[in-house]
Amino acid sequence: MCKIFSGGDGPLTSYYMADKDGDYGYYFGPVNNKDQAHGNGYLEYENGCTFVGKFANGQLLNGAYYKVNQIQATMKDKKWTQEINRELQHAYPQKLQIFKREVQPEDIDYENDDSNKRSSIDLCCV
Repeated sequence: MCKIFSGGDGPLTSYYMADKDGDYGYYFGPVNNKDQAHGNGYLEYENGCTFVGKFANGQLLNGAYYKVNQIQATMKDKKWTQEINRELQHAYPQKLQIFKREVQPEDIDYENDDSNKRSSIDLCCV
């Protein structure tokens, strides 16, 4: 299954960063013009857990936090939720991979993908 997220104009990258709690890991996804995490991406923590979600100016905004194959927590508007938010879990599945591709969203042929079109999106596959 693939989820397609609006990619924006930022390049995809990875870098070492900390979340608001001071826990470190490697971020993978688009960045803004200040090279900060910005858009849909994921943070692979040193402890083996993964946050999958939306980032804004280098901060975690919305998403889901996974340990091995189990969801552990969700975040909405930069705050951890009291209970698991199933809508966020569905929006940000654990096995997310982000690829920058050049295509027109309305021209995607899922059986015969022709990726030499223009305009960028992020193709996120689970």
